[in-house]
Amino acid sequence: MPGYLRGYRFGFLRGVKILHPPLVKATILARTTIWCYGIYAVVQGVVLAWAADERFQGDSYEVLRAVTGGMNTWGFLVLACGLAMLFGSLRRQFWTKTVGVAGLSLWFGMFAFGQLWGVLASPNAAPAAPATYLLLACGSSVLLLVEEKDPLP
Repeated sequence: MPGYLRGYRFGFLRGVKILHPPLVKATILARTTIWCYGIYAVVQGVVLAWAADERFQGDSYEVLRAVTGGMNTWGFLVLACGLAMLFGSLRRQFWTKTVGVAGLSLWFGMFAFGQLWGVLASPNAAPAAPATYLLLACGSSVLLLVEEKDPLP
């Protein structure tokens, strides 16, 4: 019996090799996560930058709208971070990707703070938004030190 199957007591798990974590290459997993965050940032940036202002009239966006340029500023910032992440990851440029990831983490944190401020100021604001953006900030900050050296198989 191969080493990665030792300890499994159920016969139906013997053929399922993908469930065993050491069989997944960390570089591919990290690169895929970076691409997912980058694509999310680009889509979020496009939506924030080109959506109508009426879309963001809710109480939870009150502090975020107060920034110079309003939601367009937030949109262009996250769009730039997402493009830097994707470009840096595809070209294997560690610092370009790192600047994009750091910017995205900061953007998520500031967006979470703005949403939290709106939740504390108004009972009509969405209470789940700050926690979601804070979780995304923590998740993206983990990707800061991923160095993509190995080529894709």
